[in-house]
Amino acid sequence: LIGGGSGTNTIALSSNNGVSWTLPSNQPFTERGYTCGFDGYRIVLGGNADIAYSDDYGNSWVSTGFPSIEIVFRITYIPETKIWFASGYNDNIIDTMAHSSDGIIWNLIANPFTGAFGSGRCFDIVYNRSVYIVVGWDSTYPIATSSDGIT
Repeated sequence: LIGGGSGTNTIALSSNNGVSWTLPSNQPFTERGYTCGFDGYRIVLGGNADIAYSDDYGNSWVSTGFPSIEIVFRITYIPETKIWFASGYNDNIIDTMAHSSDGIIWNLIANPFTGAFGSGRCFDIVYNRSVYIVVGWDSTYPIATSSDGIT
């Protein structure tokens, strides 16, 4: 298990279903760790203005240096298409989603939903094997779809 938090220790690990917790060898975030995804090999973790990854089950972390999404709410790996997605919040309203083929190099997804995510929050992205569904987070909870998850 991996737990995210705030303060000095933004990540904690448990190998016994949460009975006890240890710290990894390094902490990749200075503020908070929010969410993680796993592709069977790599763990990708989203936090405040960065995304980090681990190839040793969370024992050590490497920052990707991707500050474009202010707060990463969700890291999602879609096994059918082998694409990682990061979704979150940004004051500029535009940079709320990114994609990656490896969980290391991230590219912003141009927001084709101008006005749909008026609060600048993209909460989640899911895939039903034919279409990607993106859910926003504001008073209207907007939903958008995409055939490739990028456009």
